[in-house]
Amino acid sequence: MVFLNERYPTALRSRGTAICWNIGFMLGGLTPTFLNLASPGLSDVPGRLMIFLAAAVVVFLVGNALSPETRGAMERESFESSPADIG
Repeated sequence: MVFLNERYPTALRSRGTAICWNIGFMLGGLTPTFLNLASPGLSDVPGRLMIFLAAAVVVFLVGNALSPETRGAMERESFESSPADIG
């Protein structure tokens, strides 16, 4: 959950997290349908399932590699909007 929270600025954080979360549930819910459509027979299901799972892992790894590092970003954001700086 921290991975999702750090992707968005504070003003949009709950909306961005909710969109990502619900898209994940949507794709997870549609996977059985796509798996059945892609498998001509029952014996093809395990192989196609492995292909779908491998594709999901590749998408996650690419997204993780392309995402910027956010370590300390939340602290920087809170210091930038701090009223003590106005002083």
